[in-house]
Amino acid sequence: MLKKLHKNLFFASLATANIIYRHQKSGFSCLAANIGSFFYLCRTLNYLGHFYFDRIKGIPAYNLGLVLPDLVKNFTGIRLNLNEDLNLPESNNLFLKGSKKHIVTDKIFHSSAFFKDAEAFTLSMFKEKGVYQIIPRSWFLAHIANELILDKVLMLKENNLANDFYNDLNNINIEDLTQFLQSAGVVETASFLGKFQKFKDAAYLPHYLHNEKLVFALNRIYMRVGMNQEWINEQKQLLESCIETIENYLELNFPLLQQEMLIY
Repeated sequence: MLKKLHKNLFFASLATANIIYRHQKSGFSCLAANIGSFFYLCRTLNYLGHFYFDRIKGIPAYNLGLVLPDLVKNFTGIRLNLNEDLNLPESNNLFLKGSKKHIVTDKIFHSSAFFKDAEAFTLSMFKEKGVYQIIPRSWFLAHIANELILDKVLMLKENNLANDFYNDLNNINIEDLTQFLQSAGVVETASFLGKFQKFKDAAYLPHYLHNEKLVFALNRIYMRVGMNQEWINEQKQLLESCIETIENYLELNFPLLQQEMLIY
């Protein structure tokens, strides 16, 4: 059971952070990859956020498109070509429409007063509770913690949210998806599809409902972007003690985010 949990949460960290490192001999190249992982992650809204705000019921291809740019980046290290001139058939065009909506929503979310205020609140709490002193790069931790805890808030708001998300992913026409990926610049489609299947099989998102597992996932994100140190119990327990307060803050201020998302 523990081995299975670690496997599932490995996919949590893989999916949340851009952890696909190319095996390069240059130390500078590895450093650049790690820095790129930080800044890529800091521009992305987590999967359930995209699905919650933008999904269209009964259109799985569009709904996969809402998270596809992150999946492709995480699994292959490349960015989708979302050029309007791809000349796609209608069945594939849904992937494109969802992917373009993903880009728009990311920009809205990360420029929202809700998210900026939440980051400031969380970082202030980390300083007050001492997390700032014992876990490095707390600004980064505040950012990714808010995104994962927001997924938890969304699942508590809508009990079937994660199930609906995975059901849509499991109802994708793989042939259509393969054609779209090839048109959008993904050369190694077999590799992507293999990782996509593992991502679906792991079905890790409901683990975020448990604070200790959420902390585990945050530690794995840190390790995958280059800070290769297992947190000690003091670090884990201190961070876990902050989650409920952050969760309550996000829940209380969630109507502001809804308003800001609806404006666009």
